[in-house]
Amino acid sequence: MILSMTGYGQGEYVSGDLHVVAEARSFNSRFLDIVVRLPKHLSTLEQRVRDVVRKYAERGHVNITIKIRNGEDKAPVLRVDLPTARAYTRLLNELKNELDLAGDVTLDHLLNFPDVITAEGVEEEIEGMWEPIAEAVARAMENLREMRRQEGIALEKDLRERVERLEAVVKEIEKIAEERREEQFRKLKERVRQLLEDEQIDIERLNTELALIVDRMDVTEECVRFHSHNEQFLKALEADEPVGRRLNFLLQEMNREATTIGSKAYSAEISHRVVQLKEEIEKIREQVQNIE
Repeated sequence: MILSMTGYGQGEYVSGDLHVVAEARSFNSRFLDIVVRLPKHLSTLEQRVRDVVRKYAERGHVNITIKIRNGEDKAPVLRVDLPTARAYTRLLNELKNELDLAGDVTLDHLLNFPDVITAEGVEEEIEGMWEPIAEAVARAMENLREMRRQEGIALEKDLRERVERLEAVVKEIEKIAEERREEQFRKLKERVRQLLEDEQIDIERLNTELALIVDRMDVTEECVRFHSHNEQFLKALEADEPVGRRLNFLLQEMNREATTIGSKAYSAEISHRVVQLKEEIEKIREQVQNIE
């Protein structure tokens, strides 16, 4: 089963006045990139949210947005740490005198230090919010994964049809190559006779050399490898693990075989089918970019 890398999922946690909503959106990416947007006072939970996401996705750019509504809206209990404020004031004054700076140390300067004014019970509140957030994120990722799975089903169907077309074209190339082999040998032999009509020709040697030339023009090995790549591609679509990178590699190998067949082509019919192969491979490559 393959999974698309694009999708959307939403998850909620509701308990009394607490309502947590998590939205997950994913897009194509070579690796797993996770962007988490949390309310500022809960930013310390970002890494834990990332860990939840990693359980559901291995590739893709995943955006997680978490919104929280709490009917209680309790104002935090703030506390001024006077010893810390005095220490900062003393250090700032020492720095001002040492560097001969103008101006006085003001309240604005002290408020730049976050530990001068702190909120009581913040750590307990953050920890208490983790389970609701984790549950909402997990539900969002489950829904996202289901959407990716449904898109993957459609992608798999399309890819199978395209690989079947590749297989059919390669078989046509094999048939044309086989039918034209004797004809090509005859044409080469006649051409050499015309070029060397005034020369003494060793017919046996000539036949041997021409046979070698025709063998070098043979595309049997390339076609056999192409069939193998097609088979491996279809098997990969059934794997229970991310296969996007493997499919990309197989497409590179298919394209290499098509290029070699094209370089050996002595027939316009084969050249035309090589163009068909490359066009289809490129269409498949575009689809594969969206597979996890």
